[in-house]
Amino acid sequence: MKNNIELEKLYIITSEIFTKIRSDKNKSEESLIKVILILNFNKKFDIFSRNNYNFNNISKLFRFYEEELKNSFKNDKERFFTLFKIYLLLIKIFTTLCKIFSVDKYKRELIAPIFQILKESKNLLKFFIPFKEKELNILNNLIGEQLYYFTHILYVHTKNKTLDYIFEEYFLYCESMQHGFELSKTSNFGDKPKKNYETEKMIFINHLSFLLLKMIYKLAYYKNKPEYFNNGYFLNIKEFFINESILNKNSTINTKKEFEKALIQEFKNSANFLKNKKNYDMRAEKIRLLELNTDEYKQLIDIISSSK
Repeated sequence: MKNNIELEKLYIITSEIFTKIRSDKNKSEESLIKVILILNFNKKFDIFSRNNYNFNNISKLFRFYEEELKNSFKNDKERFFTLFKIYLLLIKIFTTLCKIFSVDKYKRELIAPIFQILKESKNLLKFFIPFKEKELNILNNLIGEQLYYFTHILYVHTKNKTLDYIFEEYFLYCESMQHGFELSKTSNFGDKPKKNYETEKMIFINHLSFLLLKMIYKLAYYKNKPEYFNNGYFLNIKEFFINESILNKNSTINTKKEFEKALIQEFKNSANFLKNKKNYDMRAEKIRLLELNTDEYKQLIDIISSSK
């Protein structure tokens, strides 16, 4: 492994390359893979071959960094902090790679296993290394963001599944998003005081309302508009949404139509806020996701496009 001066140079070079890639609207999978290969010392682990990702070797790559971090924490703190920066950079690169996968109908299935590897790695580090509060907040925030930034993009299969099973799966996703947001909030969003709580809350609400709107329209498409408003599993989802919402907290929602209206209100309000305050175009982002399955979501695409 390189000495600390070489590692610092490696970090500076790769972080500069990554910054340029991330600022490029046309960022590519290939450009990110090249940076990963630089951080994959001497191609130690063959993570990409024959147009496929080897999840076992991606996991081994993170085990390698974990071991190096554990050893350096005990023996060389300066080296540890340099390695920690590189490790965090590697996580951000894989996260950006997953953003690219999210709008690819065939590669979005890669997101869940990659995120599972990242989550396991971060939790293992927290278990073996007594981090100071700042480093712990950074790791917790990365875990939290992974959940409330990306859960909504996962594809839920509803064909040949019972309504109870489908609602249980969506409720689990809702809880994962909430857990992620609370974890990030508790860590002060990665120990970054400049991060605005209201902005992050709006991102969470936007993703949550979008996830549940997808659920409604997916059920209408595959289940021929089933009656489910009194289903106990659905009622759990409805109450969860009411408790987490901004505009509809503690409100009474008595019909599917009222529930859909509340979701659209929440989505529209959060999208407008994020567009005005941060120039985040959540409508365009969500439409790109929906267009991967146009047949299922044609009506929802029209609703989101017109929800100004």
